Amino acid sequence: MSGGERHMVPVDVHLIAVREGEKGPEVLLSRRAGTVYAAGHWHFPSSLGKSHVEF
Repeated sequence: MSGGERHMVPVDVHLIAVREGEKGPEVLLSRRAGTVYAAGHWHFPSSLGKSHVEF
């Protein structure tokens, strides 16, 4: 990089939500739908921000 350019990195934020249930801790998961990468797999809810983090 040269002359004032900054390194830009996309950030993906994951939410890990845990609560105490009747039979112990419960975790919030969602299942990927459609024909996207890892369709049918369970994962923590996440979001890829529209802006980027500058370092």
